[in-house]
Amino acid sequence: MKTRYILLTAALLLAPHVLAQIPEGWEIVEIFPAGTEFYCGPPDINDRGQVVFHRSLWPPDLPKNEIFIYDRGHLMQVTDDGVYDAFPRINNNGAIVWMRDTAGRNASSDIVLWRDGHLTQVSFPGNNQTDGAPDVNDKGWIVWSRAMDLPQDWDEIYLWDQAKTRQITDNGLSNQGPRINRRGDLVLTMRDYSVSPLVSEILAYFGGALVRLSNGQRHVVAGGINDISQVVWDSPYDGLQLWHRGWTKDLVPAYALAGGINNRGDVAVTRFDVRQRNYTLWAIRQGELVQLTDGAQGGGAGGINYRGEIATVIGRFPSIGVAIFTKRAFAADCDLDGDVDLADFSVIQRCFDSTPAGLAEACTSSDINNDVVVDQLDVATFIGFLGGPE
Repeated sequence: MKTRYILLTAALLLAPHVLAQIPEGWEIVEIFPAGTEFYCGPPDINDRGQVVFHRSLWPPDLPKNEIFIYDRGHLMQVTDDGVYDAFPRINNNGAIVWMRDTAGRNASSDIVLWRDGHLTQVSFPGNNQTDGAPDVNDKGWIVWSRAMDLPQDWDEIYLWDQAKTRQITDNGLSNQGPRINRRGDLVLTMRDYSVSPLVSEILAYFGGALVRLSNGQRHVVAGGINDISQVVWDSPYDGLQLWHRGWTKDLVPAYALAGGINNRGDVAVTRFDVRQRNYTLWAIRQGELVQLTDGAQGGGAGGINYRGEIATVIGRFPSIGVAIFTKRAFAADCDLDGDVDLADFSVIQRCFDSTPAGLAEACTSSDINNDVVVDQLDVATFIGFLGGPE
């Protein structure tokens, strides 16, 4: 199964070095440290600030990865099954999907769904077939790519809508990295390895039909799709581009890899620090390109949520950790709209005196100090963060 990340090109090595300039009020919070014997895979984040990622030993003595979730300051290991669990994605309801290989890395793998503490197998590939690169939306619809046994580099996209599984592509090429939005629209990368140089295109699945979005750029790779069907993709030659309603806009001229895109049009971006010879995290926020980490710290864009929080890898290969670009004030953003104001206090009021036994899902964001009860301590903490919109 081919991964989302590509090798550095000579063009990437020409990227300029500038100091990170984290916007006021924001910070990089370490979730799992770099500098250990572990390697962490690309993380994803939902609008509640929950982050998922996989972790493995390096060098790998066994094909064993485990899935972790970070939730409001708490890190929990989801799997401990001794198999290859990798590339998790999470929706806003806390449902997690990932690829699972019970026979050993690069053998036959399937897609599983973890929801409310229960694990369900979603896909059932045939012999010598590998399912990977899954994504899940808030409806619980799951999309993934399946590597077929013959010919080589033949991958097709499948979609499960809670009722049935259907095949989305059928072109005999390599269809990779599908992403799905809340409406069920998809974006993916289609590659033709039979020709040289490699030809790739960005395809979207709108209303039951496949549409080509790219226009002959070299080596394009889909980065993400938001709920208003804006699509971002990258190319080592043409940089970052945004597609919306038939129009394509250049975001970054070159030297950039696209992470996700949120519903405000903010984009998580990876660039290369030539002096430190390491990846760095950037973001496009309100149309401005901002550097968030430098090469000493490392960084690589994962998902980005509505509030602009970004899940990122940190460190230097092979010792890679995970961090989150966030604001402390988001602890009091009870309605998850990106600011702290009286609307958040109304959420606390509705949830006040919730007990550990009865803390409903709708009230978890009001438990600001994470003691599994909504009380005067949460009110006092909220008042300290009250500052109104940005």
